[in-house]
Amino acid sequence: MLATELAARTGPAPRRLSIPWLRPKIDHKEPRCDRSFEAYTRLDSRPFTGWKLNPYTEGSYTLADSVIERGFSEDGESLSGNLVPEAPREVAYLTAGVEHSAGWNASVSWIYRGAFFTDEENTPFGGDPEGEDGEVPEVWLN
Repeated sequence: MLATELAARTGPAPRRLSIPWLRPKIDHKEPRCDRSFEAYTRLDSRPFTGWKLNPYTEGSYTLADSVIERGFSEDGESLSGNLVPEAPREVAYLTAGVEHSAGWNASVSWIYRGAFFTDEENTPFGGDPEGEDGEVPEVWLN
């Protein structure tokens, strides 16, 4: 059976965002999310075939455009419009698998994590000589 779930969220996020994994030095900044979207779908073949084996695919996609609305760095530079650190803009996964009516399941998954910044200044990739701050490139995991 085709089971599809689609959740779309639009509009501004709350003015204050409490994210525990963000570094405390940016707690005074005001992140905002102008656009966000999330979708999930799964396709099961058992309803069409009647087999004990159920080949299936499922996937999801998340988009979150989160930017700092107001704030200044320790050097006094405006951070307005910079991306929120440690938050990738896009995340997706795709799974292909087979499950049996006896209860076992085997699958393989691919996960995409978009690029993100580790600092609120949005230092470009390789822009920090010490290598602690900057952009973390996008990656496919499997």
